Amino acid sequence: MHRIRSEHDVGALAQSLQNGGALPRSCESDPSFDGSPSSDLTGATRSGLGLVPGTALHLAIRAREPPQHEGWTTVTRDADFIDELMELYFSWSHPFSTLFSQEYFVHDFRTGDTQFCSSILVNAVLSYGCLFSHRPEARKVASDASSAGEHFYDEFRRLLFEDDNASSLTTTQALGIISLREASVGKESSGFQYVGRCLRMAVELGLHLNFSTTLSEAEVKARSVTFWGCFTLENIWSLCIGRVVQLPRHAIEIEKPGRVADGDAQPWRPYYDESGAGDSRAGDGPPANEFAFQLSHLSEIVNDLVHMFFAPKDRLTARKVGECYAKFKAWSDRLPTSFQLGSRPSAHLIALHMYYHLCLLHLFRPLVQFELKGMMETPRDICRRAASSITALFDSHRSLYGLRHINLFLTHIQLSASIVHLMFQPTDPEVARLVQGFRDLQDMSRCHLFAARGLEILHGISAKWGIALPRD
Repeated sequence: MHRIRSEHDVGALAQSLQNGGALPRSCESDPSFDGSPSSDLTGATRSGLGLVPGTALHLAIRAREPPQHEGWTTVTRDADFIDELMELYFSWSHPFSTLFSQEYFVHDFRTGDTQFCSSILVNAVLSYGCLFSHRPEARKVASDASSAGEHFYDEFRRLLFEDDNASSLTTTQALGIISLREASVGKESSGFQYVGRCLRMAVELGLHLNFSTTLSEAEVKARSVTFWGCFTLENIWSLCIGRVVQLPRHAIEIEKPGRVADGDAQPWRPYYDESGAGDSRAGDGPPANEFAFQLSHLSEIVNDLVHMFFAPKDRLTARKVGECYAKFKAWSDRLPTSFQLGSRPSAHLIALHMYYHLCLLHLFRPLVQFELKGMMETPRDICRRAASSITALFDSHRSLYGLRHINLFLTHIQLSASIVHLMFQPTDPEVARLVQGFRDLQDMSRCHLFAARGLEILHGISAKWGIALPRD
């Protein structure tokens, strides 16, 4: 392996091996094997678990990367179309599911550098951006809405299999984005596999570890943003589908994004690719780094919740549920004033508050038939209040930004809230909220096909429980 990394003359190397060439003594003390992170030419830093440093392995990948704007994808050469898809992605997905630094990515995308941008990441972003687009060219088959982004996804897959053994920061980010894309089009199993691979690659690269003394400020920020984005994404996945997470939060050393320098400080504005589709005024909310910090903190509590239900060390007790509830309440009570919902909160701030109420639903819905010792409120009351809060937040999102452009996660949140409304029929408030939930899922299905699956799930549950749905 030492000779393969150092030799450039393949013929001479082959002749040496045929003649029984011995292992050079220098390999015995090779510093590449001391367990410290090593850097490859793409700027990725690996953990000490990799037995081969990435320098030679990634040489060909860097040489293949395009030096100009139009060369990042083979699907289209339309620079305006590419920019529009990226605007849609950065407006409606990136602020909540932040898997990379927008500042570093855009810089490298424009200059052709490959430390924080790559073809596989660009195609993943474009594939997801197509879900929000009304253009026929955003679909692989112009007449088939379900094929939105599929041509960019095919390019992502080609690049992924072409460099199947190449782990890097941008590939990790791309895997996370594609996990969302697969869930959006109704391929939950495929999406779950991608998010699992995303987090495993993050761990392979040592993104959860603290190498701040040996890396540049830009690398520290990029690694922090990516790791916590991956961690948050996997915990959301695990919460939604009821699966144990791969990485316990106690294994994390790297600081949260809000504790490192941040350049993504531009105010959030909704972007619409159709004229007159909506109001593009800036929304109110905290800076991106503070938002990421609070979302990461909430995800740590979700990590505890998921382990408590799906990987318990011992039996579930009312005390443990109460302690977990107290953690969620403390997180909400300590939010800075910039997280308060004013007259025009940003879409991702609304989504964050929905996420909090969803966490309470998932904590107490399995216990809705019980009264927990030592708690003033019943699980039933907490679930009803959380579902009602979600409905009110959806009303706000609908009135401000509509539901055609919406974060994928909100489809599951509306499904969960509607299940609770279904449980408590036939009281009038729940009937009205349930009807609105069905309508919201139908509207969201224009963007995310999974919302249509949500409608099917609600119909199936109502039939199983013998509940007659309202005529509306």
